[in-house]
Amino acid sequence: MELVKGSHLCGERYHPVACVDPAKYKTPEPPVPVIEAKRDELDFIRFDYEPRDCTMHHGMLIHSAVGNSHQNRRRRAYVTRRAGDGVVYDPRPNIQRMLWDPELPAGAPLDSELWPVVWQAA
Repeated sequence: MELVKGSHLCGERYHPVACVDPAKYKTPEPPVPVIEAKRDELDFIRFDYEPRDCTMHHGMLIHSAVGNSHQNRRRRAYVTRRAGDGVVYDPRPNIQRMLWDPELPAGAPLDSELWPVVWQAA
């Protein structure tokens, strides 16, 4: 996996990319910049993972991984999301579907069955 260091701090929200169908999401954000053309300008962090390894990173961090080169082995990914205090529900149409409707109004705290509180500061 390769990450563009600090890219989550740029203040820009880019168009989400679906691995299987790049045209899946219908949102107005600009596309992710062509990273290959900016290799000399950006600071990259690279990790080599083994089966069963795990990573956690900011959701707005520009990241990518090469495709699966094994013909007889499936590549799987499992995504969870973590949010800090003050984060609220922001339903946006035409992006990744939720597992189920959280039944939260826009602007409500993410404290729900879909996003349970797992830790609180003392």
